[in-house]
Amino acid sequence: MKEEPANYKDIIPVIKRILELKAESLGLILSRKLTLLLGIIAVAVIILVSLGIVLAFLGVAFADYLSQFMPLYCSYLIMTGIVVVTVTVIMIFRRHLIYDPLCRFISRLIFEP
Repeated sequence: MKEEPANYKDIIPVIKRILELKAESLGLILSRKLTLLLGIIAVAVIILVSLGIVLAFLGVAFADYLSQFMPLYCSYLIMTGIVVVTVTVIMIFRRHLIYDPLCRFISRLIFEP
């Protein structure tokens, strides 16, 4: 069996070392989680920009297709209406589409080991 320290002066270096190790562990965990978060943010930005470009090209292509059946300005107005409706739906359901999943992800990132 190990011998216990005789007084509190012998315990202070041990407590100090434990606190140093805990601080180092916390720093490593924080570094790992921040790296994961920043990586996911970078991927999300790349995907959103790419998706925006794709949607812009699809919108122009659809407007060009509609221009065969109606005047060009009407086809662009239809595309504008589709974009306005889409943005309105996203704004109405932003809590379910954006806030809740983001909150779940961040809380899982922070609280899971």
